[in-house]
Amino acid sequence: KNDVLQDLPSKQRSIVPVAISDNEKERESRETMAQLGMARQAVSEITDMDADEVANSAQWEARKLLMRAYQASGAAKAPATTEYILDWLEGSGPAEKLVVFGHHKEVLDYIETAVSKRHKGRLGMMRIDGSVPPAERAIRVKKFQSNKTV
Repeated sequence: KNDVLQDLPSKQRSIVPVAISDNEKERESRETMAQLGMARQAVSEITDMDADEVANSAQWEARKLLMRAYQASGAAKAPATTEYILDWLEGSGPAEKLVVFGHHKEVLDYIETAVSKRHKGRLGMMRIDGSVPPAERAIRVKKFQSNKTV
């Protein structure tokens, strides 16, 4: 690993604020966040006198809302994130590579569809997500690292 890391450029991380342009998705995200806030408040008000079942149920509901909020915000930001990626691709040279990490399959699907549509086979692209078996994942990683057209 140390031998390979010397050849790699240093990691670049960027926080890019994006606007949610879909009013319905923005509303859904805001509502879910408000529900999450109420659930967190309810969890904080649980006392030692409350039954374990009540406490576990409230915490489970708060976790479900957190995951729903996370999913809703990801889906809502997918169009703006995709535009950012497309702009980067338009301004990059043919030797440059981009790795995109995502937490939600829906977001990765959106990005992949938009990039494929815009570049129609002119761009080497591959996807590795949780559905790719380990053996195939290793093949794809090696191809990404060694093939200049991917």
